[in-house]
Amino acid sequence: MIHGARQFLGRAAQRKAFTLIEVLVVALILAIMAALVTPTLTNASAPLPQSIATLLEIDMRRASAEAVARMQPTVVVVGADRNGWWIAPAATPETEIPGTRRLFGNGNLLPFAGYTLTVELNGSAADSGSVFLVQFDALGARDAGLVDVGIMEPGETEPLAAWTLEPQRTKFSTPDG
Repeated sequence: MIHGARQFLGRAAQRKAFTLIEVLVVALILAIMAALVTPTLTNASAPLPQSIATLLEIDMRRASAEAVARMQPTVVVVGADRNGWWIAPAATPETEIPGTRRLFGNGNLLPFAGYTLTVELNGSAADSGSVFLVQFDALGARDAGLVDVGIMEPGETEPLAAWTLEPQRTKFSTPDG
């Protein structure tokens, strides 16, 4: 009886190890899963220009709320070097409202380091220097200007993406629909 128990325990102890075939099957399954996930991860690192339009829309709505809260006109200002924007009182546009400055290459815009904005107001290219993207009166109503905004990759001459902001709106549309 003792001999049979030893033999049974010996087989159980032997069975605790994996066979070479089992290890190879698991490695093959992991390799297939990695091959499926890798293209998704490489595309995830590319910056999405639509996020710029979304952030601008959010900041325009915030500028409208700031105008109402402060009971004074506010503006969304694009800096002279076109690498970011901020919200400011219309009377002092160079003085940002704390926490509203967004710069390419910083914070959630880190993937856009070196990118720039193009701005056209009512169909004309914006002058050099800082420019008011939009202005809100003390009641939070937006000005009646047509605004075209694009984002340029470093060293490129054509915008990577472009959006249009219709008069009195805070939601961008794309030129192709």
